[in-house]
Amino acid sequence: MDDVETSYIHNIISGLPCRIHTKNYGVALLTYSFLLKKKFEECKAWWLLDVIASHMPKVAKNEECETFHFWLLSKNGNEWLLEAKADTNAKPVISQKIDFSDFPETELPFKIYGGVTQNEGDQIVMKLYLPEEY
Repeated sequence: MDDVETSYIHNIISGLPCRIHTKNYGVALLTYSFLLKKKFEECKAWWLLDVIASHMPKVAKNEECETFHFWLLSKNGNEWLLEAKADTNAKPVISQKIDFSDFPETELPFKIYGGVTQNEGDQIVMKLYLPEEY
């Protein structure tokens, strides 16, 4: 899991330059925004990026999730849950209980938007960003 170069790209939506980070997981390459990187650093939640990457092959095979999907981390009592859905009212494509997390409860529910941008050969490329960047 090596960090790959950080580069600047043009953000089509806002017209402002933004920084995109990448992390290579072998079968999957995640690209994520500067704001999401900052949130992972603030919340000490790099493990969440690793968990999402572990589910990327299954999510990428789901046609409903290919263009757009979201990840939701929530807590009910003492139970943590990470889900990936194609839409708010859709059945989860991924549902994983998390045994323990020190993720700040003030940030819950925590939502990340995603989309598979490429699926070439054996490597999946997925873009992740925060809802406010949509």
